[in-house]
Amino acid sequence: SVAVAINSARSRERVHRLLKETWSQAAVLSKQQKDLQETNKRFELADQYKSEFLANMSHELRTPLNSMLIMSQILAENRQNNLSVEEVDSAITINRAGSDLLLLINDILDLSRVEAGKLDLQFSEFDLKTLLMDMEDLFVPLAEKQGLEFRTVLDPDLPEVAISDSLR
Repeated sequence: SVAVAINSARSRERVHRLLKETWSQAAVLSKQQKDLQETNKRFELADQYKSEFLANMSHELRTPLNSMLIMSQILAENRQNNLSVEEVDSAITINRAGSDLLLLINDILDLSRVEAGKLDLQFSEFDLKTLLMDMEDLFVPLAEKQGLEFRTVLDPDLPEVAISDSLR
C-alpha cells in the first residue's frame, strides 16, 4: 500500500505538472491567436485601403487619359485636312498607346479578379508582323529622339500568327 500511495502521489504530481504545461501552452496559443487576429485585421484594413486606392486611381487616371484618347482620335481623323501625314500617324500612335495604357490600367484595377483566380483570358490568333509594326510605331519616335536606331527582326522560322490573349 505504501508503494501504491507513492505511485499515486507521483502520478498526481505528473498530472499536475502536465496540467501546468497545458495551461502554459494554452496561454501561449491564446496569445498567438490574438496576434494572428490582429494581423488579419491589419491585412483586411490594408486590402480595404488598396481597393479604395485602386478605385480612386481609376478615376484619376482614366479622366485625363480619356480626354487624351478623344483628342488624339480627333487629330487622327484630320477633318480639316490641315495635318501632314506624319502628324496624323503621330496622332494614331498616341491614340494606340493611350488605348494600350487604358487596357493596362483596367488590368491593374482588375487585380482582385486575378487574386481570386477569376481572370478570363481571351485567346485568339494575332499576326506577328502586325505586332512588330505596332512596336515600331510606338518606339521608333522615342529611339530617334534619343539618337538611337530601333529595329525589329522576325525570325524566319516563326509562324506568321501566334495564339495568345492579345491584351495581356
